[in-house]
Amino acid sequence: MEAGLPERKKLGELLVEAGLIDELQLAVALGEQARWGNRLGETLVHLGYLTEAELVRALSRTYGIPGVHLDGKQIEPEVLALLAAEVAEEYRCIPLFKKPVSGGEVLFLGMAHPEDLRIVDDVSFRAGLPVQPVVVGPVQLDNAIAAFYRGEGPCPIQGDESAADLAEAPVPDGDTAPVFSDLQEIVSESLGEVGF
Repeated sequence: MEAGLPERKKLGELLVEAGLIDELQLAVALGEQARWGNRLGETLVHLGYLTEAELVRALSRTYGIPGVHLDGKQIEPEVLALLAAEVAEEYRCIPLFKKPVSGGEVLFLGMAHPEDLRIVDDVSFRAGLPVQPVVVGPVQLDNAIAAFYRGEGPCPIQGDESAADLAEAPVPDGDTAPVFSDLQEIVSESLGEVGF
């Protein structure tokens, strides 16, 4: 790590500090994670210690990346066509919408693991657009891939009922995915920082 940069806390530590889980639940989840190889956040949701909405909020804060919930939402076919179904399934991601930013378009990509820059780079190359990762809960993401790419299950997406408690902000015309109320501010800040 470079000198002068603060060390990023691990997700488990942040969840304990926030009072969303306790030390014992973290220890159990870490044991399950080691046994089955799943990600910690997904393990916590699977064990019932955390809701998917709480996980999305925590990941959003941890990585400084906006988060969305997809209940009742549609994705434009032209946006879905930017990424082949096989790639979406392999990478567990889904293109959500395009938005004009500083004279060019940016693709907002729903991901369960937005920290994986390899996926961001590859999808950007494939789509021919800069990509802004957006956190989506793993259950909603899997449901979205099944519904939009394979035509399975309800469309629009149904997922974690606790996500209904999340506040949404209006999305400008042309955008097709709703967002947490702070997404527009976070998007503006993060895009400004990376120079898109």
